[in-house]
Amino acid sequence: MWRWVIVGALLSGCAFDSAIDVVDRGGANDGGSGVVGQVDAAFDAPPGTPADWWNPAFRHRVPITVDFTPADAELTGFVALVLLTEDRIAFGDARPDGGDIRFVSQAGEVLAADLERWTSGGPAYFWVRLPAIPTSGTTSFWLYYGDPASEAVRGAGKVWSEYQMVLHLDDDATDEQAATEHADATGNGNTGKQSGNARIQTAGTIAGAQDFDGVNDYIDVLSTNLSTTGQALTIHARVFLDSESTSFPHVYGTGNTASGANQGRYWQLAWDPSGGGWVNRFRVAGSYEDNFTSAGELDQWHTLASVYDGSATRIYVDGQPIASNPATGNLDPLDLSFRIGANSGLAAREFDGVIDEVRVAHVARGDDWLAAEHLSHTDALLSYGAVESLP
Repeated sequence: MWRWVIVGALLSGCAFDSAIDVVDRGGANDGGSGVVGQVDAAFDAPPGTPADWWNPAFRHRVPITVDFTPADAELTGFVALVLLTEDRIAFGDARPDGGDIRFVSQAGEVLAADLERWTSGGPAYFWVRLPAIPTSGTTSFWLYYGDPASEAVRGAGKVWSEYQMVLHLDDDATDEQAATEHADATGNGNTGKQSGNARIQTAGTIAGAQDFDGVNDYIDVLSTNLSTTGQALTIHARVFLDSESTSFPHVYGTGNTASGANQGRYWQLAWDPSGGGWVNRFRVAGSYEDNFTSAGELDQWHTLASVYDGSATRIYVDGQPIASNPATGNLDPLDLSFRIGANSGLAAREFDGVIDEVRVAHVARGDDWLAAEHLSHTDALLSYGAVESLP
């Protein structure tokens, strides 16, 4: 399907004279839209149109500012949560399906966006890939809307191009069923298979999440495309643990059958009842590398990340580095499923609580990235200005 997308510069009260990108929207999992050609376009901009207005067909815009400055290095390709509520945009001026929402850089570039969920009247949840968050200066971009004739142009695959798997876990799963497939937003096909878990939407979830009963609920993902024998890995999740229903309830756990009784001890993230904190483990070059902590609480939302960077394994809680363990060599390969809410290689590790936004990337994220990610997932990374409208 073809669609014309207008790009260019405007002069207030003058003719708009620029080029139109011809965009092939493609299929749902092809990595999003792509520009394949251009034609010229010219029409009049309404009098009083600001010189930096991206496209006058979109009658409203909101300035959005990133409230974070990295300490060490620029964050390139960071994906930010844009949460739209009725006090941030006028939903009545947008298309009922949100198809006219565009995110545009200060340079006039349309940013790739992944829509997790749109509710007419709000809220709405978008993931937007930012070109860069520099170590100095202000990072800002625009949200445009208000063109009833427009269609959605997103590009979820482009948003998550550096990830092997992103499960938003907002899928409408019915309790104690096994019919739901949890979509992988990357387009890589690392789909999660439901086993008893159910969708829940409550305070702290990003759109919706999945509730696990601590008895027999879990989600399985084939580990074929997730496994790596490299030296860089980051696994991320948002979690809320209700109770210590089992010994070491697992956010996720996987491994390799070649290790016998230790087959589930390759990638683990769990709650330690004796220490009262989160613990992670990677198997690196045949050695099990643990990080035990006393960080975290029951009945609280936490942003958790496990990282291996070729020199150490690390665990982060709510964006803060909590513990590390020196380790060198390659990660050992997996052949068991990557199991969320339990461990595919160890019995009695079921999780009683809510799990949201599980991601796997063959990249070692640093302190700045993970701090910004926690801010983003708690709606504390961005600030939203007042709506501006054309006359």
